[in-house]
Parts: sequence; structure tokens; C-alpha cells
Amino acid sequence: MTKPDDLTAVQTPSEAEAALHAAAQPRDTRFTPGTILLNRYRVISLLGRGGMGEVYRAEDMKLGQQVALKFVPREFASNPSVLKHLVSEVRIGREVAHPNVCRLYDIVEFEGDHFIAMQYVDGEDLASLLRRIGRLPVEKAIDIARDLCAGLAAAHDKGVIHRDLKPANVMVDGKGRAHITDFGLAIASSDQQKHVIAGTPVYMAPEQLSGEQVTPSSDLYALGLILFEILTGKRMYDGASVTQIAHQHLQPKPRLTSSVRDVPAAIDAIVMRCLEEEPANRPSSARHVLAALPGGDALEAAMAAGETPSPEMVAAAQKTGELPAQVAYGAIVLFVAMLIGVAALAPRTTLFSSERLRKTPEALSDRAEEIVHAAGVTGDPVDRDGFFLDRERDRLTFFYRRSSAPLSTNNATLVVRTDDPPLLYPKSANVRLTSDGRLKTLQIIADDSDHTASVDDLFRAAGFDRRQFHAVAPRMAPRGAGDQRLAWYGPAHIEAATYRGEFVWFDVDPQPPSPARVNFLGVGGMIFAFMFVSTLATAVFLAVRNLRRGRSNLRGALRGGLFILCSLFASLLLGAHLTLLSVGQHVSDLLSQAAIDALMFVMMYLAVEPYVRRYWPAPLISWQRLIDGRWRDSLVGRDVGIGFLLGIFSALQLRVVILLAHPAPPPAQAALLSSLGSTARAFGWVLHVPSEAMNYALAATFAVLLGRVFGKRPYLYLPIFVLMLTAALSPRSGNQIVDAVVGIVNAILMLYAMHRGGLLMVAASWSTYHVFQGLPLTLDFGAWYSGVATLMAVALIVVIAFAFKQTVRRGRTLASVASTT
Repeated sequence: MTKPDDLTAVQTPSEAEAALHAAAQPRDTRFTPGTILLNRYRVISLLGRGGMGEVYRAEDMKLGQQVALKFVPREFASNPSVLKHLVSEVRIGREVAHPNVCRLYDIVEFEGDHFIAMQYVDGEDLASLLRRIGRLPVEKAIDIARDLCAGLAAAHDKGVIHRDLKPANVMVDGKGRAHITDFGLAIASSDQQKHVIAGTPVYMAPEQLSGEQVTPSSDLYALGLILFEILTGKRMYDGASVTQIAHQHLQPKPRLTSSVRDVPAAIDAIVMRCLEEEPANRPSSARHVLAALPGGDALEAAMAAGETPSPEMVAAAQKTGELPAQVAYGAIVLFVAMLIGVAALAPRTTLFSSERLRKTPEALSDRAEEIVHAAGVTGDPVDRDGFFLDRERDRLTFFYRRSSAPLSTNNATLVVRTDDPPLLYPKSANVRLTSDGRLKTLQIIADDSDHTASVDDLFRAAGFDRRQFHAVAPRMAPRGAGDQRLAWYGPAHIEAATYRGEFVWFDVDPQPPSPARVNFLGVGGMIFAFMFVSTLATAVFLAVRNLRRGRSNLRGALRGGLFILCSLFASLLLGAHLTLLSVGQHVSDLLSQAAIDALMFVMMYLAVEPYVRRYWPAPLISWQRLIDGRWRDSLVGRDVGIGFLLGIFSALQLRVVILLAHPAPPPAQAALLSSLGSTARAFGWVLHVPSEAMNYALAATFAVLLGRVFGKRPYLYLPIFVLMLTAALSPRSGNQIVDAVVGIVNAILMLYAMHRGGLLMVAASWSTYHVFQGLPLTLDFGAWYSGVATLMAVALIVVIAFAFKQTVRRGRTLASVASTT
């Protein structure tokens, strides 16, 4: 009677499959030891003989290594279908290169015989090992299981389905490592055949027995049967025919724990999942089986094997962010305390204070309009806009623009600026005010119907008494057209100009115009342009190359790009100056601008991410889980939470350093005031920060990767990295001590975030640090500007509370999580 493990069932088989799986008749040894084949292979010994032919151990004299030579039975050597099948086996087998897969080198003809030259594994097949010693110890069985999972994952990644995975097709070498062999029945996942049953029935999945479509999940079923056998020492199915085996599939399956006491529950659970009758209920991949094994980590296995882990493998890494409850909730309290510290220090370290922001933008705009009317301009404006200027001689000023035509800007973001659009139309004006509403600069385009104000009115609008001034010779050219120049000196220096007797310019303490820009790039500009173009060209080249070679995580790139597209478009839309007539015209422009930035991120991600995943995948684990939608994952929560802590600490230490460096009230620092023009602009500022943080985090990750790969030694590349980040992250306050200290601390914190949590932690840290550079966080909740910043602070508290809540697991202690965090 044919043994079940030798039985190969094939319904409606091809001629080649029928020939290759016919029972072998006893025959003499084809080659004796010492025989030279093709002046290259020297036969050493016969390794085995069966229905598939003979296998010899030989020496490749050209390469000086031992190989195995698999010969087809002579009676089938001239059969074209057999040869075609043999070529298919080599072609498919060569697709898979992995330490746990026996490599196929070539198919060779010798005196009418055809053989396959393959890797020689010095050991025995798993079937004979089990017959000799019975079941394997649990620890050794787990090692074999890991090897099989890694080999299967490599095959499935190449679209190869083995279809005949069984102990006889697993070689165990002298070091105990398992190698999957015999791809004679393997097929490409895209090359399915209906109503064909191919394989060894006792190791076949239900869908194989019924002739349905096979998938990688079919190999996982066979893997489950092998794991059951090596742990129990007996097969799950032992029928002598396909019908008997199919009937046994309908019976309840025995569990491992019912016959082996020392089998961990986790192994029993994963084996039972592999043996689910429905393919959809089995594990999604061999890597998930590997990850479920005790101590199994698909990511570590791939890195040890020298292969590039897939994004799914990175996400499935055995890494958690679990924290004891006292640590998680203590971190939330610490965040709130530092947030309060930032708000408390803001009045003494930034321009955000009640003294400097006494009037709302709306009130200052109305004040500016009153001054314009007092200057003789009649009628209401067709369009107007007002915004705070970022930094101007350490003082806070407000710029107001009114126009008799729509303010149609020429910049890509459609933001009104001091000189965009140009001041052209009659009855239009530019007004600069102090934060308490005193006039600093007035520039008007008057018409013949306007009547100029008295000079005393302009002095009063500036907060001065004209009697304290005396006339002096003008020293500056007026801004705009003017036929008479005037100047006064007293408590301040004032320059003015009139046109046909009407004031068109009035300026308190005017600044000389900036030097005209040279109409060519300097050396620094040329270097920057060269670096930018070179970086862009390199990114395009690497992105296209990675896509062609199938290395890219296109799904992750597109999800990140879609987030940037949506957030930037919303940010630009909220910050742009649009009228009802211009919305339809310019919305597409804003969408195009956001799309360009999103496309740049996608391109950089496609260029950089595969190399990070290949050489240093740890920074991508929580990031990959997040883009996979695993919001409640403990590692995602931990990295977001710690990132928030690092970011608010950076904001706090910035203000502390500024306070210590300036005994008197400091100059304008850590303030980006353009977001205070309106509530919409403030929210627009918030929306642009995360997308900016993603780009910074990606660039920082790649920079550290280059150091790790090419620098090798941390003491060589880490100082360079810290210096680069110090220059990039310094606040540029004008105080070298402040800039150096803050820059170095920020660089060290980012480096810590990169090594501790990776891309997600760095992005969260940068977002939290940067958002309060544009929002005036304050403890004065009655201040007009406190609303958006307070709302943002509350939102951050909610997010960090949610994030750290995901890290808490009941019964966890500090000692129990020391190794996982």
C-alpha cells in the first residue's frame, strides 16, 4: 500500500505532473562516486532516490563548494512536458532567495539526462528526523517553526505558492536550521489552475483537496499540520486515500494541549488558527504566524536574514508601548504643568502679553479706517485687511490695508502683505499702527475729491503734540508720489509728503529703504540652489528606482500625501484673503499649491522610506501602525504622548533660557504674529504645523540613517547631526547664547526622540513645540487673543490623555514593562 505521505493526488493532471509523481521502480545507481559531469561537477555520493528521481551530493569544482544534483527519472527525460515542468520549477524556485529556502542554481543537460543544481544542505529531511526521534522538544519545534515562517514569507513575497509543504520537503542542517526544498509543484499566485488537485493529501488544505483556488493561506494550513506533527510526533490526518482524508477534515481537530502538556497556549492558538477550514479565518501571512510564536519577531528575523522587511512586517514587530498606570497618568499631569509654565512665562519672554496686545485686530482696523477718513479720504473701502507684523525693532505693530478695488494678491498663498498687491487705486491706503492704536505710518493714494486733514490731526493720531516739534530738512524720499516733502523733529523724527496739498505720506521714525537686491545669485544663493536642485533630482531618481524595483511603500506615501494635501489646503484656505468674486478663481490655485507640497512629500517618502526600512526600520514601527489606522495601539499612544512631552518641554526651556538671558523685558522672540490677524488665520496656522512636522521628521530620520550607515561609529556622526540640528532648530532670537543653548537642547531632544520612538515621536514633538510659536498661550483668559490658543491647549491635553490611556494595561508594574518601553 502506498504510504499517505508518498501519495500525491492529481485530478485532470498535466502529463508532466503525472510523470514526475509516478512511483519509482528500483534501479541501479546512475553515477558512481568520483564521476565527473560536464568537467565541473564531481559526484560524491547518492543522497536519495524516489518518484522524483535521484539526488546526488557533488562538488562544484569551479566554485569549490558542494551542491546537490537532482536528476529526473531516465524514462521521462525525453518527455517535453517533463522538461517544461522542470524548467518551471527552477524558474519559480530561483525567484526566492532566503537563508531558509534551499536555493536552485540552474537546470543542466548531461548525455540526455537533465538535472537541477541546487544548494546542498548537510543534514536530513524533517520526515526522517521525526521517524528517528519522534516529536521534537518544544524549544526546538519553535525554532523550526520560525525558520519555516521566514522561508514561506520570502516565497509569498515573490508571489510563489509552494503547494507541497511537508516534512519530507524540509531539510534540517547540522546547526538545526530548517530549509524549505522542492518547488516542483510550486506555482505563481497569478498562475492558478482550476479543478487541479496537486500536492500530498495529508498535508493539503481543504481548498486544495477540493480543487479550488490555492493561496498563500493554503501553505499556512500545511505549516499548521507540520507544527502539529513536530510537537506531537504524529500526523493529524492519516487516511490512505483522498476521500478518507477529506472526511477527516470534517471531524473535530485535536488540540496540541490535549496530547502535549508543555506546549504554550500561544502556540496551540496559532496552530489552530492555521488549521481553520476557511482560508479567511487563518493568519493573514506567515509573518503573523512568526510574530505570534513565543519570542517571535518577524522584523528581527528579516533583519538577521539580511532582507528588507515589508511595511506589514514593520508594523507587526514585537514592540509595545505599555506603561504602568502611574507613569502614564503622571506624564499627563506633567504635560499640563509644563503647558501652564509656558503660558505663565509668555508675557515676559514673547510679544504675547496683555500689555502689548490690548486691542483686537478688528478694533485696530477700525482705528486705522478712522485715521484714513481723518486724512481726507472719503467713502468706505471695497476691500480691506489687517494683520500683525512678525518682528519690527522689538515692537509689535499692526498693518492695515484698504482699497477701492479687491485686494488681489500675486503670491501663491493669496495672503495680503505690506506691498502685495501694490498700492495703486485712488482712495486706497496703507496704515501702520502700534498695538494700542497710535499712528506709525500712513500712505494714501488720494483723488481730487479728497480733502486733506490738518497736520495737527495726524500728529494727534500718532500720539504727539505738534508744539513739541520743530521743522527740519527732509532726509528721506517719500513712499509714493509727492510734490512737497516735510519733516519735523522732537520726541520723534517724522517725515511726510503731500501731493497737490494733500497728505499722501506720514511716517514716524521712518526706516531707510532696504538696499536694492542684486539681480543675480550670490555664492551662497548659488550653493543653496545647487543643493536644492541636486536633492530634488536625487529624490526623483531614488523614488522612481524604488517604485520600479517594488521596494516602495506606496500605500503609506499616498496616505501621508493625502493628509498633507487636505491639511495644507485647509490651512491655505483659512489664511488666504478671498472675496466672494475671487473664491472660484483662486481655490484651484490653493489646491494646486497644496498638491505640490503633498507631491513633494510623497516623492521624498518614496525615496527615503525604503532605505530606512531596509537599514533601520525601528523608527517606522509606530508610524506604520498609525497610517494603518491602529489609533489605539499602545506604541502609537506612547510615541505620540512622549513626543508631546518633548515638544512642550522644548517650548518651556526656550522661554526659561530667554528669561535667564534677559534681566529686562526681552525683545521680540518666539513669536510668529501673522496668525493673529483673525481666528481663521489662527486655525490655518495650527493646520499647517503637522504637515511641516512630517517633512522635518522625515528629513531628520534620513539624516540619522546616513550617519548610521556611512558613519558606523556614533561618536563620528552624532556630533555632526547635533550641530546640523542646532543650526536648524535655534530660535534665531538675535542673542547668540539663547540661540546656541536652545538649539543644542532641541537637537538632543530630537535625537532622543528619533532613537526612542522614531518618525511619529519626532513629528509629534515638533508639532507641539512649533504650534505655540504662532499662538499666544496665556493665563489671562479674558484677553481677546486667548481663545484659539486655549482651545488648542485643551485639544492637546485631550489627545495626550487619550494617547497615554492606550499605554495602560491593568496589572502592569514598573519592573514588568522595563524591557518593553
